[in-house]
Amino acid sequence: MSNLFCTVVIPCRDGEKTLPQTLDSLLAQTVPIQILVANDASIDATPRILKEYAKQGVISINYPTREPRNYARVPVLLNMLKPIEPDTPYYMVSGDDTVFPPDYIKRITENMEQHGASVASGVSIQYKHRTTKAPPGGSGRVFTKEAWKNLTPFYPNIAWESGALYKARSFGYTLGFYDVEKSHINPQTADSTWTFGHAAYLLGTPLSYTFIRVIKSIKRHDHPTWSAICILLGQLEYEIKRPQRVDIWRYDRENKYLQRNRVVLRVLTGWMPLGIKDWIRKSMKRRTKNEY
Repeated sequence: MSNLFCTVVIPCRDGEKTLPQTLDSLLAQTVPIQILVANDASIDATPRILKEYAKQGVISINYPTREPRNYARVPVLLNMLKPIEPDTPYYMVSGDDTVFPPDYIKRITENMEQHGASVASGVSIQYKHRTTKAPPGGSGRVFTKEAWKNLTPFYPNIAWESGALYKARSFGYTLGFYDVEKSHINPQTADSTWTFGHAAYLLGTPLSYTFIRVIKSIKRHDHPTWSAICILLGQLEYEIKRPQRVDIWRYDRENKYLQRNRVVLRVLTGWMPLGIKDWIRKSMKRRTKNEY
């Protein structure tokens, strides 16, 4: 295994309709990789599919029990793969419903080396209109060996993806988002964006910022209108239930709040009386210091 270039880890649950396309695209990569799949007690043909792909070197392990479907299952499955990960220069997280071009990993890692990035991803063809200033996210996120070691295991909850990026920034890692296409087979649903709202709460995102985010998302057509609104509804649900938040504050508390509060203030500027604006600035600053 000394010649392996990248380890690809895939959480999978009932992926019979999409997993073969994902595995085929990964097996066609132009650099040598090892594929590891964590099967979340699938009850469809996924176990049989994995048995067939084992003949091509795909390694899989099974979660022992069938738990309720929840996006928070993803980091649990990824962390389950850590004991069997080979030592490679790069690591990539993939969903079980993403198709990659043959040179995806090669092009992403070349860009990472050129720009000094430690965490990076390409762009889904469904979201080509998004700016390249966006953080690396979703299926196809690639980590250097050092970043993978320092950023894993992932937080075992819905906020694991953003939490990893906050940690990355705290280590001084550069994040990359490159014009290398990938394609999601399954469309994003309102159930998915509802969990984005859960994650926003767990990460301590101000509700006012999420509101602005939803408006911008609708305006830019990042999501269908109802799916975008579900981000806000998801955060409102957790604002009522008050589950324990993720401790990313020790990594990026000051910058996170100040940056997001500035966004809200910029939107408010221009129509709100000066006295009220000053009061909001002071109250937001107090919240930044006292939230945790």
